[in-house]
Amino acid sequence: EEEEEEEEEESKLVISDQMIKKRLCELMSLVDIVQKLKTKGDAAFRDGKFHAAHGFYSKALDRILNVKNRHMRAVLLCNRAASCMSFHGYEEAIEDCSTALNIAPYYNKALLRRARSFVMLGKYQAALSDFHSYLKEIKENEKDESNPAAAAAATNAVHVQREIQQVYKKMQREKMAKMRESR
Repeated sequence: EEEEEEEEEESKLVISDQMIKKRLCELMSLVDIVQKLKTKGDAAFRDGKFHAAHGFYSKALDRILNVKNRHMRAVLLCNRAASCMSFHGYEEAIEDCSTALNIAPYYNKALLRRARSFVMLGKYQAALSDFHSYLKEIKENEKDESNPAAAAAATNAVHVQREIQQVYKKMQREKMAKMRESR
């Protein structure tokens, strides 16, 4: 009787092992498909085919809906946001960036793209908030000397400072225009 129980237990382990291998193969296949869709989206974006890029990123996102890879979802959402921005879909870009930040709060690229989309919609206070949050994150990352992205982020900070100055100038021009209109 003990032998039968051991054989039954071994049988369960073999089945379990087979199920794990099958699931692993399914996941690896899914990762491959998603990576290919992302690569196609990146190529379409580089070629200026922004709607096609949007479609590839959307298909990739649909494929990984039930997968818990937060970083990949954030990257795909942020890439789709970039394609939206390229055809003036700023509201959708803001939604994608916000979703990316909800699932991967550390993904600063989404913060920067959302800020730029806010600027394009004339939502300057929201843009400034995101720009300043981005700069704060960069300063914190600069302290981490092991972070290879820190040097690039520091260079980018200079560009973001310029963008902030441009937002303040736009706000000032709009304020002056309203004052002239009220006279």
